[in-house]
Amino acid sequence: MPLTFSKNTFFYEQILRNGQFAIYKQRLRPGAGCLAFEVIRIKQIPESKMFGSVVEAHEAGPSNESFGTDGWSYPTLERAKAKFHALVAAAELPVKPKKGAK
Repeated sequence: MPLTFSKNTFFYEQILRNGQFAIYKQRLRPGAGCLAFEVIRIKQIPESKMFGSVVEAHEAGPSNESFGTDGWSYPTLERAKAKFHALVAAAELPVKPKKGAK
């Protein structure tokens, strides 16, 4: 994901990233006051073909429809960081086998 980008008339600036998770500051325009902080899960999109052209592998943020599953919006940086750190910690936990599984 780029460090800055625009989407849906908003401007975003990355302020923290760890692996597949990042926090972006949301603004109405560059240099304007902060509206919110968005925590996102970054997806790795493999190379593919679309309409006869090759689309290189790239990273992508959540769609508007996947907010609540892959993206969350918070009014304060503290709340965004709490969600971010919880997601990072959960992603780093090893998967434990079920009891009785071999």
